[in-house]
Order: sequence, then structure tokens, then C-alpha cells
Amino acid sequence: MSDHDDYLDLSEPDEQEAERERRKRLRRDVEANDLKDLLGDYRVRTLLWRTLLKCGIYTDGSHDTETLIREAGRNDVSNWLIREISQVDPSAFVKMQTEATQRLQELRDAT
Repeated sequence: MSDHDDYLDLSEPDEQEAERERRKRLRRDVEANDLKDLLGDYRVRTLLWRTLLKCGIYTDGSHDTETLIREAGRNDVSNWLIREISQVDPSAFVKMQTEATQRLQELRDAT
């Protein structure tokens, strides 16, 4: 039964709510497991790190109102992404930082 079929459900409201919560937890578990699997791939970690940098994870805020609003949205995305990563694999964020530092050092050494 989908969320949209609740009007057909003659069970008690508490049972309906419990079922909605169970489905919500199940979806979250699937998402968390998918992210954990993806974090095992170096290329995905690199992409996520680039996304965090694009979101301004290490930039100072601007004083221009328009820019500040845009940066706040990007910051919200980076905070969400860091929380998601940290919840499924607490060591992944540090690993991503270390790999990014190594890539940067390799670029410096090549020049």
C-alpha cells in the first residue's frame, strides 16, 4: 500500500502512523546503505569532495546580501552532505580530506 492509499486503510490511526514511520525508516536504511557502498569508491569520494568545495566548505562568508544568501544555500548543502557521510561512515570525511591533501601535494610536486 502506498502513502496515497491511506484513505482506503481502515486500521487505527496509530497503526497507520506506525506503518508510515516503518516505511520511512526502511527508505532511510536503503539510502544509508547505498551511500556507504558508494563511499567505498575513490572516484565517488573525489566527486563528493569536489561538491563540498563547490559548496564553499572552507570559504569565509561574504558581506554582500545576494552573495550571502547564495552561500547560505550552498552551506546548507555541504552541511547536509557532511552529516550524511558522517552518519554512514564516521571515518569517511577524514579519509576524503586526506585524499584531497594527497592530490594537492601530487599536483604541487608535479610543477
